[in-house]
Amino acid sequence: MKLHLQNFGPIQEATIDLTRRIYVFVGYNNSGKTYLSQLIWSIFSEDTLQRFAKKVTAIGEVKERLTLSEGLLQAVTTQFAEFIIQDILPEVFNDSRKEFLANEALKLDFRFDAEAINELEVELHYPSLASAGGLIKMVKAKGSLEIEAQNGMPAAEQWIDCITRLLFHQTIGQTPLFLPANRIFFPAFYKYLFQLEREDKQRMETEMSRLLRLLQSNTNELQQALEAALEAFQSPYTAPTNTLFNKMYELNTHSVARDYYQDLLKMLGELLGGEIVLHNVEGLGIVEFRLQLAKQAQHLPMFLASSSVNQLTTLFLYLKYWAEKHNNFLIIDEPEENLHPGNQVKLSNLLLKFATQHNNRILLNTHSPLMVENINNYVYLNILKESTGQDVTKIIQQNRLNIDPNIHVKQADLGVYFFKRGKVTDLQDESNDFGIHFRDFYKVSREVSNTGKILTDYIDFADDEEDLLD
Repeated sequence: MKLHLQNFGPIQEATIDLTRRIYVFVGYNNSGKTYLSQLIWSIFSEDTLQRFAKKVTAIGEVKERLTLSEGLLQAVTTQFAEFIIQDILPEVFNDSRKEFLANEALKLDFRFDAEAINELEVELHYPSLASAGGLIKMVKAKGSLEIEAQNGMPAAEQWIDCITRLLFHQTIGQTPLFLPANRIFFPAFYKYLFQLEREDKQRMETEMSRLLRLLQSNTNELQQALEAALEAFQSPYTAPTNTLFNKMYELNTHSVARDYYQDLLKMLGELLGGEIVLHNVEGLGIVEFRLQLAKQAQHLPMFLASSSVNQLTTLFLYLKYWAEKHNNFLIIDEPEENLHPGNQVKLSNLLLKFATQHNNRILLNTHSPLMVENINNYVYLNILKESTGQDVTKIIQQNRLNIDPNIHVKQADLGVYFFKRGKVTDLQDESNDFGIHFRDFYKVSREVSNTGKILTDYIDFADDEEDLLD
């Protein structure tokens, strides 16, 4: 499945393969990387899928078998694109007035591959709406374009859910989580907490319920009052950021940690110099996040911790409290911010390990040439191992290479996109059998290195002339 879009914010045109395991978005500032990341978040959101299934039910006569014809798939994807534009994006970007999304030329187009769908093997379960209850099993065998319903007759809504999940959630079971760059997140988060203390939140929810009941009157005056009140209550942040706010807001000192990613938490703890702990005074008030220094009892509040700790705190919380055992989708914005170059490499190793060893997916927005070159090195490593059969562990040891032989990244796993002047280029199209060519990053590195070489040559030449004169 590929997403083709036009006139989306600063992006004039782009085509993104939605089936990759590891996405890397690179390019210029203000070129639309974060916008596109949040659009992808909305496409794979469980809330989006469920709402779409309830809204679009016209698929013809409901039967126990359904063939995924090209016409049916085209109808579903076309309606899904329209639903994203009209219903989802204004909420995701907090743009009810459509100031950002006002461009009438905005277009989304989902392009499916019938052959790839034919190769999928899927089994989904739905509650039966019949009086007998139980579960309806919907099965699609590999090599078939037919879905069979067993143990009951699905409702039209369930058929739509099944088809949409088949198209978009082939490798994902969890709603993606978006981790914003630290430069905007923590100041906004603490402002959010003080604005939404528990009493105010309860008052707002009560008022919202009252206003919603007024809708039944259907008068223009009440409708306008309701819309004004809803806008006043609206959070000033995007939906992916609000989702993260709520997850952090719900944490307390009794929150139960998960043990799925202990190895990654250990790696992250080494970067942090400790671990993030939840703290409040005598169990009262909103929980605070603090850094417990390694091998010390001391807790540092976030404003005393380093900027790198602030940057990585949400990732630590994600791995410890929120990530499921398998099938996660993590979208992370500029995680290299404030990190030492060596730690940027270690962090990219951690993210690759998360994606490749737990059947997860990641989308990485980055300006770090070190992180992208490190990712490329793992592509080289995999090519060396699979194409030549050489003992890569021995090569790593002999040459003292800073690379983990247990991380396996195939070139086909990568979706690498370069953002510049309204265009988004798939760098896979410009790559060869020896990895991804991260254009522009390498060009800038060469220019800086070449400038230094030329200047030092002039210095050496001047020194030589002085020696001759002496």
